[in-house]
Amino acid sequence: MAAVRASCLKKEELDSHITKYDLKRLELYCSNVADYHLIMDLMPTLAKLFFLDHFGHIKCTAIQLALLVGVGLQHKTVDEVSKELDLPVSQLLGLQIRLIKKIYQAIMNVVEDSVEQILGFSQNSNAALNAESTSIQDLNEELDKADKFSKREKPNQKRVFLVEN
Repeated sequence: MAAVRASCLKKEELDSHITKYDLKRLELYCSNVADYHLIMDLMPTLAKLFFLDHFGHIKCTAIQLALLVGVGLQHKTVDEVSKELDLPVSQLLGLQIRLIKKIYQAIMNVVEDSVEQILGFSQNSNAALNAESTSIQDLNEELDKADKFSKREKPNQKRVFLVEN
């Protein structure tokens, strides 16, 4: 996706425009599980945020911009925009899903940045990851020792069981 990290939009502002349920609907639409009718009520909000440049720079075609203006800001249907642009509806819907995927990726970048800030992660936290991988190696060594011990003790346990019976 050609979306740049959206630093203009903060999570709090995003939450005032788009709910978690709206994000789920966008996710379903972007993964081709849901029809475009499911997200048509979000188009005015997405168009407003897009044209106010809250998503950062998103690369799109002139037809995608015209579609976003028509559907999002002028509240036209895809059929009406199709007639105005003299393009088939199926082509417009294909362009719309590509644009919505880019917008969704920009929104998810904002959400991910917010989660990283809340958890205190930064993109340069490789040192912490390396320290954690060391402890994972220690755990693996411990598991190997326990496995060897159980393999040694297993024959002894069988003998004890046979002698008791």
